Amino acid sequence: MVLKLTSLLKSFYPLALDLLMGDVTCERTLEWLKRRPSHQKLKRARSGSLRRFLQKHGYRNQDQIDGIIERVRDANTLTNDAAFVDPSALYVEALVAQTGQLNKHIAEFQQQIRLVMSKHEDTVSRGRIPRRAPCPERPPSSRSAETC
Repeated sequence: MVLKLTSLLKSFYPLALDLLMGDVTCERTLEWLKRRPSHQKLKRARSGSLRRFLQKHGYRNQDQIDGIIERVRDANTLTNDAAFVDPSALYVEALVAQTGQLNKHIAEFQQQIRLVMSKHEDTVSRGRIPRRAPCPERPPSSRSAETC
């Protein structure tokens, strides 16, 4: 599912992957794609709305925020063919919803595993079980992609 979503975004909306650092499982990315599943919908978004979203998700540098908004305004779409874009955007919405549900279930599994392992004698003697790293609170200063 994650690979399908990544591949789909590469085929018609690569700007989303670039702006969101490539990880399609983070809450930040899922929220972005839920609101803006296509480049066309992103272009219609108001600057204030984009600014609030970015600030909500840890972007504090106003120059960086302005740069992202400018990139959005200046970016060209790969295609404007509604026969390709509209179904692709619907598919993005479906995959985002599925990924969000999957993330909730994974969190429940992790909670159950932590609970069971905290009572298990081998865990106490060996240390803690590893966790999945959370989404970065702040965007990286470089353009390199970081995984969540």
